[in-house]
Amino acid sequence: MELIVVSGLSGAGKSVALRQLEDLGYYCIDNLPLEMLGPIAKRALRIAEQRFSRIALGIDARDSRDAIRGLPQYMDRLRSRGLSARVLFLTADEE
Repeated sequence: MELIVVSGLSGAGKSVALRQLEDLGYYCIDNLPLEMLGPIAKRALRIAEQRFSRIALGIDARDSRDAIRGLPQYMDRLRSRGLSARVLFLTADEE
């Protein structure tokens, strides 16, 4: 299973990136609260359906600082379970 967490500040292009990933065959969920990452990943690993083999989740970088601080460790735990987990953080100039 492959998981991509798409994050960044408002206006950086998260929704555009998710649409592109959807076109590439990912099951995409936009504007997911970071606290829902764990339950979604666990459920997808448990049911192991083909349509959930590639998931992209859009998470806003304005989430709570504690949740954001814990993200790297959580991603490491997912990887230790055999999940290909990556973070795509987008930025953009105001111009």
